This record gives sequence, structure tokens and C-alpha cells, in this order.
Amino acid sequence: MSISTPTLCKSEFKTIGIIGKYGDADVSETIALVIHVIDELGANVLIDSETIREYELTNPHHLIVDRETLARESDLIITVGGDGSFLAASRSAVAYDKPIIGVNMGRLGFLTDISPTEIKSVLFEVMTGKFQSEQRIVLSAQVVRKGKVIASQIGINDVIIHKRSVARMIELDVYIDNRFLSSYFADGLLVPICPHTLTHRPIVLDARLEQRIEISENNDANLQISIDGQKEIPLIVGDSVLITQYSRKLNIYHPCDYDQLRRLRRKLGWGSEPTPAPEV
Repeated sequence: MSISTPTLCKSEFKTIGIIGKYGDADVSETIALVIHVIDELGANVLIDSETIREYELTNPHHLIVDRETLARESDLIITVGGDGSFLAASRSAVAYDKPIIGVNMGRLGFLTDISPTEIKSVLFEVMTGKFQSEQRIVLSAQVVRKGKVIASQIGINDVIIHKRSVARMIELDVYIDNRFLSSYFADGLLVPICPHTLTHRPIVLDARLEQRIEISENNDANLQISIDGQKEIPLIVGDSVLITQYSRKLNIYHPCDYDQLRRLRRKLGWGSEPTPAPEV
């Protein structure tokens, strides 16, 4: 009677793309562990050129490629880093409709599931077809100036309109499906950051509705729109920002035991006993 071992298993994915944070020694070591699991399962490896710019290619199944090539050719994208690395890689994953999963090297890790100590076991399960799949809504943000779209980006996490350099108030007029909602006088919007009207509270909207935010005349030219805290577009008076649901969704793979509510409890400390103060 023979007993199967992990080395006899094959990956469900032919080619794996790896994206991480460049120049971080801890990330480089973790990427090496990820590559080891991929090699054991017989898959090809594509490494983002902005992640490891100098890498001695000793395996013909390992290639260093640009981000677009990686997203286009990979069957699964693995990020190694924090939530910021995951968000940046997710935009490429959405563009080519590829699934993504993250190894957490950051602090909170709301989006990245796998800890470095779980790489061998959890990543092995995912690559052999044992995972949960989540389809997450993606935002589309367009800047319209004088009737023409001058810039567009997709957002995985948030879209914010705010001052570029000085923390001062801005005034924005908000419309939902061409119906006026309200004028906001706040530090920023979406939803208002520190609004200075007590009646302005967060509003949950159907993702299929179009939000239009107009930059009113009571502003200067020192505004911008930030997408996921990574992409920035300058705004001027008279611009409109259109926010809608993007045509594609982000496909995130999670381990089989993934539980979003459990993750929130752990990360935010919900329901935990308070830590007693040390005796003096």
C-alpha cells in the first residue's frame, strides 16, 4: 500500500505570478519559500521585475517579467507584502481577470490571508484546488473636464477627494444617478472625512448607482482624487468625478477555513478581554 505525499501532487495552475515589495529582505526570503512550494508542484514561476530586479535564474521555469506580462500570462497571482502590495497587484489582476491571493508581511493584513509560517501548508492546499473564491466589487473613477473624460482608474478599496498639501476645508456637490444628494463641506469625501455638519453621516449606496461629485466654485485648484492611496489625479474647479461599479470583479482566493467575521474579531480586537494595567 502506497501513501501519497505532497511531491506527487500537481498544481491546478500552470503558471504562477509573484508580486512583492521591492528591496525588502524579509519579503525576498518569503518569496523564496513561495517559489519552493511552486517548484514542488511543478508549476512555472513569473516574478515581477519591480519586485526582484536582480535574481539569478538557475531554473528554466523561472522568469522575470514586467507587471503587464505577469498579469496576462499567469493563471494565479500571489502577492507577498502588506495590504498596499495586494491593492497594487489587484488592479493588474482585475485588468486580465486573474485570481489573486496574498501572503501577509504587513501589520494588519485585512486582505492578505497567508502568514509566512503557513506558506507550505496553506499555499499547497490553494494550488492543489482547495480554496474559497470571493468575487469582490471594484470601483471605477473617471474625471470629467469640460465634457471629456481626462483620466480614469479602478479602485479596489476606496476613492477619496481631498486637498493635495494643506489640510483645509473643501466643498463638493454630490449627485446620485443625476439626483442631487447634498453639498458637503468637509476635509474630504468619500464618505466625508471629519464632516463639519452633524447631520452628514455615512450613507450606504447600491453599487449599481452612479455617484457624481462636482468640484464647486468655492474651492481652489489644490485638490486631487486618490485611489487606494496609490493613484492620484489633480482636480480643478468645474471638474466632475464619476464613480460607478466597474465591469469586472476582483477574484480573491482564500484558504478553506477563511472566515471574514473571525478575521475582523482578531484584527480589531472585538470581544476580547481588556489587558490589565501593570501594577506600579
